[in-house]
Amino acid sequence: MYLAAALFWRVAESFTEHEYRANIERVKNYDIRLYEAMMEKNPQNCSLAYFSPAASCVDVHNNISESFNNAIDPARYMPMVEMLETIRRRTMIRIDQRMKEALNHQGRFTVRAVEWIEDEQKKLRYCVMVPGANARDEVRESGVSYSVNMRLRTCACRRWDMSGLPCRHALRIIAERKLNHEDHISHWFLNSRQQQIYGNSINPVNGMLFWGSSGSKVLPPPSLVEEIENRVGRKPKPKRKKARHESPSKKKASREKKVMHCGRCGEAGHNATKCQNMVGETSKKARKRTNARKKRQVEDGNEATETEQDGYESMTLSFEDGPIPTQPTQE
Repeated sequence: MYLAAALFWRVAESFTEHEYRANIERVKNYDIRLYEAMMEKNPQNCSLAYFSPAASCVDVHNNISESFNNAIDPARYMPMVEMLETIRRRTMIRIDQRMKEALNHQGRFTVRAVEWIEDEQKKLRYCVMVPGANARDEVRESGVSYSVNMRLRTCACRRWDMSGLPCRHALRIIAERKLNHEDHISHWFLNSRQQQIYGNSINPVNGMLFWGSSGSKVLPPPSLVEEIENRVGRKPKPKRKKARHESPSKKKASREKKVMHCGRCGEAGHNATKCQNMVGETSKKARKRTNARKKRQVEDGNEATETEQDGYESMTLSFEDGPIPTQPTQE
């Protein structure tokens, strides 16, 4: 399931048609049923390879819906007027927080832009520049050549086109020509632009004390009354259930394909409660001392040996004896 999800996101995050076709072929070789299900929905609608570069954005997730639902979570079960007022106030607080972050930020560009550049600069050692003319150069990476136009700010990999941030191929040319990479970043990532975006907020609203009365009585719809009555005594579930391929909020190790071992005799297939083998008390104490010594060796940075030479030969385990009792194994 996790591999299928990874293959899907590789298709979605393909910047070029060549990458898109190659990743689609990987999905087809992995599972033909998954391939057919994806083709029914036309994956070109969710792949960066067919997106327009006008937005300077490489997001293909629908996180805005989940973020919005999480932000309005406290207000979802309030009456209509109180719910809208709560959402309005939370929005005003969020805009003010973003404005403060933009004012306190000392850099010329946003934190996201800086992190993108730092991540791409780590891969410059794999790129080799071949100089050209008319602000057009060639950069080779892993045996593949990419044409870069510094005047139009485009690259054959389309990462610069789509994101508005120089890719590793453009950064290689910028480094070779000793230019400033900040002069080649889109103006959308300027910190001053962030201050303009969050410079205005929602106008404040007077409380109900200052509202005029219409003289009419507002009754809730019968369906809402019935829903509230049926919901009495039950805990609401405001958050959606996550799918199997999504990461859970609390990760717990699965016991699937793990072999149970007895804590008394060390054999597989049962635990100490159902153990019918006769094990001496001396052997149990010796095993505890051996395990304690191994633990100290690991903490001290020393590798534990398979055979103890100080009187515990009876605890020596070989490959013929089966798996080590204290270490669950996977088949």
